[in-house]
Amino acid sequence: MVGVDVGDRAADVVHLAAEAAELVDSPLTLVSAAPLNAQGHWYPNTVEHNLELPNLRRRYTDHLEALTQEVAAKSAGVPVRWQFFDGSPAGVLSEASRTAALLVIGTRGHGGFAGLLLGSVSQAVLNRAVSPVLVIPTHKPHRLRRH
Repeated sequence: MVGVDVGDRAADVVHLAAEAAELVDSPLTLVSAAPLNAQGHWYPNTVEHNLELPNLRRRYTDHLEALTQEVAAKSAGVPVRWQFFDGSPAGVLSEASRTAALLVIGTRGHGGFAGLLLGSVSQAVLNRAVSPVLVIPTHKPHRLRRH
């Protein structure tokens, strides 16, 4: 099972999870979540919030469908499907770990103060997961400059 964000590096994590699934001859499930029913979560105006919800859901499901097709084309031996849930990503992925042999998630590397303010899905999942969790850094490492 792999947790999927709509970020630009999600495909890297998904393809690594597909490789792991192929090695152990297991199916792969792409799981994504967003808190859609939190009234006014993104917009202070409830009407705007309700108008944007179908677009947000479509953005996630289109992304999941595209990644599923990529995996099916690249790793033909891996049965792949996707699921989208209304809820907190950390909560959904932690619950999904109950039925997973392995849960693969990416991390953006927002450590320190930024991680404290933003919250860390990967940290929350690591604290609550039942299955083993593989965390893959998705941020690009900084290059050291020589002077």
